[in-house]
Amino acid sequence: DKAAIDALKTNIAKLGAKGADVRPASVLTLGPAVKPLDLILMDPPYGTSAGSVALDKLARLGWTSPATWVSIETAKDETPEIAGFTAESSRVHGKARITLLRAS
Repeated sequence: DKAAIDALKTNIAKLGAKGADVRPASVLTLGPAVKPLDLILMDPPYGTSAGSVALDKLARLGWTSPATWVSIETAKDETPEIAGFTAESSRVHGKARITLLRAS
């Protein structure tokens, strides 16, 4: 959504994060990574395996490393279990659960 993308870009500018990269597109359109990312924010549709599919593809294409943090938002009653990743922390906020993952 445009407002969310604009907010991300504004916050990146305020932080002076020159290496930040916002890609408002489906993970399915990405090709191989030049280098792994430090942080991946994911908000897949609730109640689907879309997050698992997307993160698996990101890992296979070199977008993740053992140092990459992945934040995934799911419905509060969902606990993401993604092969190759371990949940380091999880918090419920209203109807959503935010889980921080790292490669295992």
